[in-house]
Amino acid sequence: MNNKKRILVINPNSSKKMTADIAHTLEKLKIENLIYELISCKDSPEFLESFKDYVDASFNVVKLLEKTPNKDFDGYLLACMGDPGIYALKEIVKAPIIGIAEAAISTSLLLGFKFSILAASKKAKYMMESMVLKYGLNERLASVEYINSNIEGIMKSEEFLIDSLKTGAKKAQLKGAEVLILGCAAMTALPNDLVTEIPILDPIKNGVFLLESIINNELNISKAGLYM
Repeated sequence: MNNKKRILVINPNSSKKMTADIAHTLEKLKIENLIYELISCKDSPEFLESFKDYVDASFNVVKLLEKTPNKDFDGYLLACMGDPGIYALKEIVKAPIIGIAEAAISTSLLLGFKFSILAASKKAKYMMESMVLKYGLNERLASVEYINSNIEGIMKSEEFLIDSLKTGAKKAQLKGAEVLILGCAAMTALPNDLVTEIPILDPIKNGVFLLESIINNELNISKAGLYM
């Protein structure tokens, strides 16, 4: 009898490189009782760097999941730190679905009082701040640090990304952060053995483990209020 749970990981953009990096992270996790399927949205922008991009991607992900038989998966993970369309997705799917941003922020609250996010660009900094405010956790946010690069730029050089992460972690800690969340799925390609003085949360890995816990505890998204 096969008791393995099946999850669908959704990259809401159309970047082949980012999808490959996410796939590499999933392969390294090797969770015994979990089977992954990873898809991207070919009609979405290559990178999601504005609210318009979020709207376009949200539309495409909703269309995609409306065509996906609910019985095929035990859970869904939306693999973008903007959680585009997550509220609509919680309305339409029957199995648990979580966004990697809401998952990472929730986990960070268990690890320290204040968290920071490392974003790619100055625009992304403001978008992350807006998202945290929407989730009602502004008082737990120490800062949003940013690399001052677009997403394509941070994917070109691992050395540049590692140096930026270490610099960002130091800045965040000086502002009171006890946990640092990587602010883009593109950062999942970073090595696992980076040494910093505060915990670093990779939202892809964290999202998978949190979704697995929800599935194993036989929990689901509440349809009693907002997501009815």
